[in-house]
Amino acid sequence: MDGIVSVLVCPVHIQTNHSFLHSFYYNKIENRSAVTPFRRLAAMPPEGTISAHGIFEREVHQSAPRTSPEMISTTTFFWNLLHFSLRRTGRLSRWILQSRLVHLIGVVSLCSVAFLLWKTLLRQTSVPYPPSSLTQMQQLERAIDEHNAWEQRLKQALVPPVPPSGPIIPVLVIACNRPSVKRTVDALLKHRSNVLHLSPSHFPITVSQGCESQSTADVLAAYGDAISLIKFNYQSRGPPNKRTKLNSYQSMTQHYKFALDYMLFQKNNSALIVVEDDLDIAPDFFEYFAATLPLLYKDPTLFCVSAWNDNGRPNLINERRKDVIYRTDFFPGLGWMLLREFWLEIRARWPDIYWDEYLRKAYIRRDRACLRPEVGRTTTFGRDGTSLGQYFDKYLKTMRLNSEKFDFINADLTYLLEPEYTRRWKSMVYEKSVAVPLNDLLKDRLPDSDASIRVIYTKPEEFSTIARHLTLMPDLKSGVSRTAFRGVVPVFWKKRQLFIAPPTDWNGYVIS
Repeated sequence: MDGIVSVLVCPVHIQTNHSFLHSFYYNKIENRSAVTPFRRLAAMPPEGTISAHGIFEREVHQSAPRTSPEMISTTTFFWNLLHFSLRRTGRLSRWILQSRLVHLIGVVSLCSVAFLLWKTLLRQTSVPYPPSSLTQMQQLERAIDEHNAWEQRLKQALVPPVPPSGPIIPVLVIACNRPSVKRTVDALLKHRSNVLHLSPSHFPITVSQGCESQSTADVLAAYGDAISLIKFNYQSRGPPNKRTKLNSYQSMTQHYKFALDYMLFQKNNSALIVVEDDLDIAPDFFEYFAATLPLLYKDPTLFCVSAWNDNGRPNLINERRKDVIYRTDFFPGLGWMLLREFWLEIRARWPDIYWDEYLRKAYIRRDRACLRPEVGRTTTFGRDGTSLGQYFDKYLKTMRLNSEKFDFINADLTYLLEPEYTRRWKSMVYEKSVAVPLNDLLKDRLPDSDASIRVIYTKPEEFSTIARHLTLMPDLKSGVSRTAFRGVVPVFWKKRQLFIAPPTDWNGYVIS
């Protein structure tokens, strides 16, 4: 307890004289029994001046006799007092550090404080939300979960468009109100069963009907499991009781979008062959597409493969060269193959009408080309289609369909890849052919050699004139003539290869 008194002395402001301090110190050193026990500090002193704390002077007035200040100097007194206080304090500190009871009390105190803090934090964070806020949060969490689920499904569905092993190339038949679709489906099933090196399972057939025609629906239903069927319902924007030519074009365009979405997204196909319900099919139709599919994957300068030759009449083709395939800047359609990657690219701006003209736009083509055969692998028998017989009797009726198989799958088709193709093409057209005037061509005034010949045109109007003389289809779409590649239209004229070509300094198509 003496040590405690010594510690309490330090902060006390003492208002007394030197004799008073000396008397306390002297008796403290010489006679320890003169110090009053600590419990008597609470008693008020009978006399003397007490500081604000009052502790030190209470002890002094009750126990210390007065002594002369000359017995010890003030400096010595304070020095000895400090020494005594530090010594007592050290003893108390050692006792505290060595006491197990004090350690236990400290641990219990710390645990109690930590528990109280934890309870306080728990109380603050467990405040219940209002029912309305809880409902909104649940709805938000549910929406986020649904979004994440759809994102995962999309990632799993849209696998990278790599060439399938074996290849699996589904066939989509766009049908409307023609029961004669049976002719097309029968040809597909027949030739699918005789594909070289591949089985029918590599070419599953789906027919999408987009018109209300019970007779057509009955024809398709009769195939049973041999084909798959889907249905498109067109919502006309015009009067409900008027089916116009414009409505037919709109319906077909929207039908294409629906069917392509279904086949490339919902059915998860990375490539697709599209045919209309009025096409005849060549025996090597499937071999042709199976062999060219790797080129479509490999060469980014291609965007489609077509089985159709717009100038495929007997007097304009070399029927002996059924193996020949060309590049063309003109989208042919009528039996064509595309990749899902291309559909993803063009789908966002899909038009309401004239889907084929949309694919011929320069901003869609972007200097890319399609592949097409010298001898067609499809022809059309649909005189009364949406074109209402346009050009049919004059141009389409006599189109030649290849009748003998060619093994495209084992053929070397690397000559169709860029940049080698264009280099060879320019050499063949401008270096290895002989230029002749149109009049000499029409009058058979040609060189004696078997060399290719070339007729030059300098503007679109001149090309149309030449095309009419040679019975080619003269129209241009987005500045591109049918079957043209780099402005050059190749035909086989009177047993000679003919190129209808622009000058060597040609700068591109003129879009009118």
